[in-house]
Amino acid sequence: MADLDEAADGSTIVLSVGESRSLVLGERPTTGFRWHLAVSNAAVVSVEATAFRPRSLRPGGGGERAFTIAARSVGSATVTCTHQRGSGTEALVDRRIALTFDVT
Repeated sequence: MADLDEAADGSTIVLSVGESRSLVLGERPTTGFRWHLAVSNAAVVSVEATAFRPRSLRPGGGGERAFTIAARSVGSATVTCTHQRGSGTEALVDRRIALTFDVT
């Protein structure tokens, strides 16, 4: 199954309990911007793993942030992904995407 990416913004992804999908988003950590994920219902889906995969070994180069999203129980949950620098009320948000996961 193909990885999900920013093009999946607004999509509904159907999973079975126990199944997982990879979400891969472009990131350049040296700019201070990182992807942060929020799950509306962690009983339904959870973020099981995250890893940064550089595109090159050059300092400051960009790459991809890969998240593994796992279906835990039947229901629906939204995963909101925010590309931001900083946190809390002082965060500078660059972009935001949202995906809905329906678990059967």
